[in-house]
Amino acid sequence: FSAFNVSEDYIQLNIHEDAVKVAPLEYIGLFKWFSNRNEGVTGYVSVSPTTMTADYIQLEEGMKYIPSAYFNEDLNRHLHYQFPTLMYGNIHFEIDTLHIEIASDSLTEQLSRLMTWISQHSSTISCSRSSLSSPHPSRST
Repeated sequence: FSAFNVSEDYIQLNIHEDAVKVAPLEYIGLFKWFSNRNEGVTGYVSVSPTTMTADYIQLEEGMKYIPSAYFNEDLNRHLHYQFPTLMYGNIHFEIDTLHIEIASDSLTEQLSRLMTWISQHSSTISCSRSSLSSPHPSRST
């Protein structure tokens, strides 16, 4: 039997210029949480509305503090105990899109983008170098 459900709390973001909806997993109940709490929630679901495909994204390390956990691993309770004077609003799931973009790009693609950027900005770079190499600009009289 499954220990997790897909949360109804999802966010939509753009990854590689494609709209993607991501939602965390949540524990089904107290007994499933107790059986799986050492690993935590080990992933989330990513859905592409354009291609109608869904993927399970495995995390390197499970999420321990989440809203569907119990006792001191419940995210709201954990935040309250760690920061008793903090006032916060909605808590929502987010992912590190920068890490995803870098991890999914090959080294060749990253170097290609860097070289394109350098070629597009070469005039700016050379101006900066020439102004830096001359500590005292020449004066015209």
